[in-house]
Amino acid sequence: AYVNEAKAGELKLGGIGIAVLAFTEYMDLFNNKDYLELCEKLGSGIFSMMDLESGKFVHVLNNKNFELKDAYRTVYYDGEATFALVRLYSLTKNQKYLDAALKSVNNFIANNYIKYRDHWIAYSLNELLKYNNDPKIYNFALQNAFANLREIETRDTTYHTYLELLMAAFEVYDRMPDASLAELNKFNVKDLLNAIKARVDR
Repeated sequence: AYVNEAKAGELKLGGIGIAVLAFTEYMDLFNNKDYLELCEKLGSGIFSMMDLESGKFVHVLNNKNFELKDAYRTVYYDGEATFALVRLYSLTKNQKYLDAALKSVNNFIANNYIKYRDHWIAYSLNELLKYNNDPKIYNFALQNAFANLREIETRDTTYHTYLELLMAAFEVYDRMPDASLAELNKFNVKDLLNAIKARVDR
């Protein structure tokens, strides 16, 4: 299943991801499985736009013939789809979703997605770390905030997605099992909290 944007003639990876996130949030909130079958079909749509070896996605298909329209459109789509895969795992406990999300995150790490300062990447990492305690992923999730902290703290606009990124990073930090991840003490939570305050003030 895909989300069909009829006027544009497009099937977008990000649209599928957001739909899964909306339906899984609803089912969590109301403790039902009303949209489970649909979500799994949407999950298959995500898989059809993913290279399961490399973890890379393609972003837009033509809605008439399912041929590739755009290999890349915005980094948001990668984070949205990865977040959706982990949410599908949380709902179904089907390992294929978690494995695919991990492949995607390994692609983020290999291609230095920190440079995008993207809140959807932060959300997907935070969600994945609820089920995977790999220090490499903790490190990357925190670097996604800390490597960008000065730019995020000093940007002179509201730019709400920066606050979203920081709050996801704080959840990661707050949940970090300190004993087994002592090497991550290089991250100063006071700097993170100062940046959060600055973004809230904006």
